[in-house]
Amino acid sequence: LVNIGWNEGAIGIALSLMGFTALICQTFAGDLIDKAEHFFDRRKILVLAAIITACSALAIMFVRDDGSNTGHGFMYITKVIEGMASSFIQPCLAALTLANYGD
Repeated sequence: LVNIGWNEGAIGIALSLMGFTALICQTFAGDLIDKAEHFFDRRKILVLAAIITACSALAIMFVRDDGSNTGHGFMYITKVIEGMASSFIQPCLAALTLANYGD
């Protein structure tokens, strides 16, 4: 992002948005994963969360320096989506591990 003209503050906001969103959503994601064993397959939730996280991380390839701030909004939205999706990965892995190897 620095190479296409973003300053350090804008990059910090984008990364902080992802971390803050993941921090807020992880508790709710864990609760949803624990309650979802009868409704959804946890493996499918894990795959979906990984795909969404990867797609939003790849969105950086579509941000160009066109002299306007339109890329900033797009990047901020994708980082929020990435934070939300990535907050489902750890609870899914923990639930799947306990389901296979737990007591």
